Amino acid sequence: MSGKMRLLLVMLFFGIGLVMLPRSVVYAQNVGGGGTTASNAQMYLNLLTPNAFTISTVAVNHRQKMNTTGLNNTLLGKQFKTAGKSLQAVKAIDSPRIDGDLSEWANVPYVTLNASTADYHAGKEPYPSTTDLSMNVFSAWNDSFVWFAFAVTDDVIVEDSTSLWKDDEIELGIDGLNDHEAHWFEDDHQYLFTANGRDSDFGQRTPTAITFAVRRVLGGWNVEVRIPRSELGFASTPLLVNQIIGFNLGLHDDDDGGDYDTHLIWRGNSTNNSQDYGKLILSGLTYAFQATPTPEPTVIPTVTPTPTPTSMPAPDNDDIDRATYISVSAASFASTYTEKTSGATTAADDPNLECVSGQRYHSVWYRITPLVNSRLTIDTFGSQYDTVLAVWTGKRGALHSVGCNDDSDGQSQSRLAVDVRAGTVYYIEIVGFSVESYGNLTFNVYSVPSVSTATPTPTAMFTPTPTNTPALQFIPWLPVRHFVCGAYEPNNNRYQNPWGPLLTGYSYNAMLCAKDPEDNYYFDTTTTDNVQISLQLPSKLVSHTAIWLYAQSDLNKTVCGTGPVTVADYSKTCHITHTGRYIINIYTDGVVDNVHPYILRMTYR
Repeated sequence: MSGKMRLLLVMLFFGIGLVMLPRSVVYAQNVGGGGTTASNAQMYLNLLTPNAFTISTVAVNHRQKMNTTGLNNTLLGKQFKTAGKSLQAVKAIDSPRIDGDLSEWANVPYVTLNASTADYHAGKEPYPSTTDLSMNVFSAWNDSFVWFAFAVTDDVIVEDSTSLWKDDEIELGIDGLNDHEAHWFEDDHQYLFTANGRDSDFGQRTPTAITFAVRRVLGGWNVEVRIPRSELGFASTPLLVNQIIGFNLGLHDDDDGGDYDTHLIWRGNSTNNSQDYGKLILSGLTYAFQATPTPEPTVIPTVTPTPTPTSMPAPDNDDIDRATYISVSAASFASTYTEKTSGATTAADDPNLECVSGQRYHSVWYRITPLVNSRLTIDTFGSQYDTVLAVWTGKRGALHSVGCNDDSDGQSQSRLAVDVRAGTVYYIEIVGFSVESYGNLTFNVYSVPSVSTATPTPTAMFTPTPTNTPALQFIPWLPVRHFVCGAYEPNNNRYQNPWGPLLTGYSYNAMLCAKDPEDNYYFDTTTTDNVQISLQLPSKLVSHTAIWLYAQSDLNKTVCGTGPVTVADYSKTCHITHTGRYIINIYTDGVVDNVHPYILRMTYR
């Protein structure tokens, strides 16, 4: 056949194909960002080769899945390694606590996902180093559940997008029956979890049967997940030794807002196509998570073929008498708690709230007893419904209000900062603003010691700090709200939200980044004297940064400072003329550094 004839036949085929091929061939949608899809041109070109494939869409429980049977994987993204990958899940003698604390997983086998171990890479090159982005993944099982624990190392955590996969996010692909089906069935899942507690399963809310917790830690964040066997396709049969569950891991990283910067996939190039998955092997190696084993409740198979809808179970902390205890192990601490409040109720004796009318709805309770006098800051940023926060002392039926907040900074979530005393029991109540306000709650709490105002002792207060005073061992932080590139957000307005109190002799690290080029801090004094302010700047910000000290009583007049700062190691001694609160204001002229932090230190002299 002549070349012209072959060309004519190809053109004719394309013309007919564009008209005759089913609509499902014209597009392929990638759900949740889990890998790239073939372009239309690639699809049609492949139809002209012996490796032809078909693409169709099928509906399974109102979810759409692309059938990619026979699809050449090289069309779906970068070429990937084909070596098998697996993880040994230990058999749990007892149950790990779902709280984001991974200390009890210390001796469990794990696999690592980073730029070196990933089969698939996408985003900006060069890809992050292991100190910038890495994830260790652990797993355990018993007859009724499978657990996963994720320890993420990430130097900058950002949550500013409505799409989960555009921010810092974990992906867990599951093929419970390990049948490599090209469609999605009840044993198939693509769970997504973000650093601020958002989650999804194939773009929808995760089933209520799934329990998970997210915890921010220094240098990254942790996630723990418990999955019942019913979600894996084993509603009526127990899980067994040497059983294999298909699974895959993904990790998105965002350091500067907007779209993600890096996407890594452990096996293959997708976390929503089980044909590429690795193996989770349910091993016979036993492991005890707790000193006193707490057996999991036995899952009773459903007898009725068609499940009867039931109301959502109430959370454990639905009542003040069952308030979740916030563990306090140090004077400074931070914790994040996540839960679903769909089944929460309102007790008849729940107190009326001062910042809104009445009791409101779907209350859950927490309890804390500070070790020292502290400044306690709590918020619900990251929650997916309209919340109200309140802090109480006293006893049930005789509670006294310490503070209350409905909407913070124009948002439907709440933030509250209160001074608390050592040894006093405080109850924290979180409610929904309306009867429809419930769902996924993210509750963030942190505390730093207060600067004592009782019987001031000038000598002790202003004794020069020794040169070997250690940097703050735990750097307090406020969990992400929108865009966060520093540890003390929100602190971008000296009139409204300076962060503090700063403690003498301690170091505080934060960044001046593209969407947050200003930071503000406060400290309190009970006598007059000198204060030394030190600032170490990354080279990029030298000659582009200003630092000023203001008295709270006059925020339009500087006490001292410099602008611009022309050296990397800056130090200034300012004379304090009266007692009270002072604000340190740091900002840039537009030049920012999204990677390297500055170090601020305030010392009384």
